[in-house]
Amino acid sequence: MKADSFCSIICDIQHAADLSDGQKKRLLLLVYYIKDTDISLLKNIHPKRISEITGDSEKETIVDVLYFLCGHKWHLLESVYRYTSLYDKEPIELEEDELTEIREIGYIYINNGRLRSVFDPSNLFITFTISENAKKLKTISDGDDSDE
Repeated sequence: MKADSFCSIICDIQHAADLSDGQKKRLLLLVYYIKDTDISLLKNIHPKRISEITGDSEKETIVDVLYFLCGHKWHLLESVYRYTSLYDKEPIELEEDELTEIREIGYIYINNGRLRSVFDPSNLFITFTISENAKKLKTISDGDDSDE
């Protein structure tokens, strides 16, 4: 579902019967953060930062972010999966479908595809970046601050 504005997303969250008060609070804080923060600061949002924004644990918050803000309802963020290994200087960035395949087969190719290694979930990290939808909403919002 793509909303017309941040105001409509905020209204949807405030009136959502299927969200707990805690979920509403977390989601509203995050939507306001996305709305009010410069795009350049929204390119690599770590779970710890999200937890700081909401004041709740990473585990509680990340589930809500993944389910509600990464596509299910208000597609404001994109999840970015990175895998670290001893052989790669930089983390390997994985698409969601690649990650699914890796988890199914139990192996990941590292060192520029030269080595097949057993997949270790503890080496997988998730961050978030602003979605194209949120960029459009920010452009609209910057031109019209009547939703505050």
